[in-house]
Amino acid sequence: MHLDHIRNRSAPSFALGTPMPAAAVRPLIVSLVLGLLAGGAPDQGVAAAGTGRDAISLDRALAATLRPSSPRAAEAFLRSLPEPRSVRRRLLPNLQNPSRKDTLRTLQFEGIAITTYRVSATGARFPVAVSVTSERFRTAKGLRVGLGLGEVKAILGNPSAQASGTWRYQVLRPMGTAPYELRVYFAHGRVTRLRWTAYLD
Repeated sequence: MHLDHIRNRSAPSFALGTPMPAAAVRPLIVSLVLGLLAGGAPDQGVAAAGTGRDAISLDRALAATLRPSSPRAAEAFLRSLPEPRSVRRRLLPNLQNPSRKDTLRTLQFEGIAITTYRVSATGARFPVAVSVTSERFRTAKGLRVGLGLGEVKAILGNPSAQASGTWRYQVLRPMGTAPYELRVYFAHGRVTRLRWTAYLD
């Protein structure tokens, strides 16, 4: 996968739940994993894994990634994270000024990974993807790793696109929040990973 577009945090105005063909939406979605991750998932999370300083709230992670109230709110969320188990780092050319290198980092925690993007020109950083591999994290509607595919359809409906081992849901949101893509990865009829990826135009 390739990083198609990262410029700023603005998003076009769409009606919530507006259906669009996968081919029409695909150019809008940023695949930020760049071969470093395979992971993927729409709705709000409520579970937190760990205790004390090690606790990470899926709800807060998704809010900061998909619908941040401000750049400060996103930064505050990142500062609140515990020490990651590992960090993967990759430099990327800035699309508007390729001579500048921006930084993509994937912070790996137990059962959840958060990918951040840092703009070299301003120092601003924000989360752009959340990947979950643990059953301990679930969304408000009950979406989690370990569900059967029938249960996923009951929660999310039919996917926008399907491939071997992967379902894709492309979600358009109202003005002020970014469209995003949810990928559901599965094996033997059970969900193995969920990944939310925000679109930044």
